[in-house]
Amino acid sequence: MRLADAIARFESHRQKAQQLGGQDISDYFVFTALAMECFQAVNSLIEVGQLLIARRKLVVPDTYRQVFEVLGQHQIISTEAAEAGKRLVYLRNLIAHEMITEEELLEAIVLLSHMDPLSEVAKQEARG
Repeated sequence: MRLADAIARFESHRQKAQQLGGQDISDYFVFTALAMECFQAVNSLIEVGQLLIARRKLVVPDTYRQVFEVLGQHQIISTEAAEAGKRLVYLRNLIAHEMITEEELLEAIVLLSHMDPLSEVAKQEARG
């Protein structure tokens, strides 16, 4: 159930980020809401990855970035998706330190859509 919850959170936050990305992100409130949706989407992705790694009894990563490296190394996701995941962790950290730009937030929205393969693998795993 926990995996299914993390997938649902990712999809919800990603959808809200996409909606906000279509608005005027130079507006403080839109920018801040978009940053939070991206932050939460990445957090949910990290959790999805950690749960998949645990279920498959793979080496436990030391960092969030390594979560996506492990998933890529074990061909759970493509190399491209693993790179997108690692970049999203970096962007998440920029959000956490209030250092992200509008351009980087728009990049995060695009990269979040590259994580659909991870979401699909996780859904299959959650079904059993």
